[in-house]
Amino acid sequence: MSNSCCPPGSWPKLATTLDSDNSAAGTLGNLDGLDVYSVAPPSNSTSGVLFIYDVHGFSGARVKSVCDALAMNGFHVCMPDVYGDSKGVNDFGGFGSPEGAAFLKQFTVEDLAPKFDKAIAHLKSKGCTDIGAVGFCWGAWAVWELSATGKLKAGAACHPSLAVGKMLFDKEVSDIAAAVKCPQLLLPASNDTSDLKEGGETVQVVRDLGLECKTIEYPEMQHGWVIRGDATQANVARDVESAITEVSNFFAKYLKAGGEAKSDL
Repeated sequence: MSNSCCPPGSWPKLATTLDSDNSAAGTLGNLDGLDVYSVAPPSNSTSGVLFIYDVHGFSGARVKSVCDALAMNGFHVCMPDVYGDSKGVNDFGGFGSPEGAAFLKQFTVEDLAPKFDKAIAHLKSKGCTDIGAVGFCWGAWAVWELSATGKLKAGAACHPSLAVGKMLFDKEVSDIAAAVKCPQLLLPASNDTSDLKEGGETVQVVRDLGLECKTIEYPEMQHGWVIRGDATQANVARDVESAITEVSNFFAKYLKAGGEAKSDL
């Protein structure tokens, strides 16, 4: 098994200058010691989305603009800085280094739970009655673990790295999948693992629970494209837009007040 949650050929971290706080539509805040980025939809909504970044963290180059795009489609969005201090794995030598692995191993399900609870409570304070969560790479694993708690109505994952559970915590993907309690959307890239694509065993585990597990492969994309891909490339921009639309439509199906997808970044 690779010592990284990202398969060979994945997009690296983008330059942070591509997504400055000055261009973001939302606001930075603090919830009892937890930094968050939150953005409201353009009209009243009772649907909330918890946004869980990848291993590059809270200051990833396009995470805030993707939060903004989802909000424009009818959702209150909250992204908590669960790593803290806007840090990411690259501040500790990268995922493949002993320091990087040690950094990520701090963020167990038990560590993340109270942080996610604060973000969910924040969404509820905005009037949200139905909550979904979207994750990217490492964040997809976190979404699926959170999906086992009954706190979500739906989960979505772009270029998911569900093998994080095995790599960091010796927990099989099949066991994580068997515990989910809500419908799931998977948007794997061409170099993501086959179990997350149509006909894959992980997809089938969820379907066998009687839950929808929709999977749409992006054959021209490499892992990481939604929040790390070079959007000056026409096909990347196209598939970033498509992914935001698919996530928005999935949440519109399962969260009561989801809006019609617009997908503009």
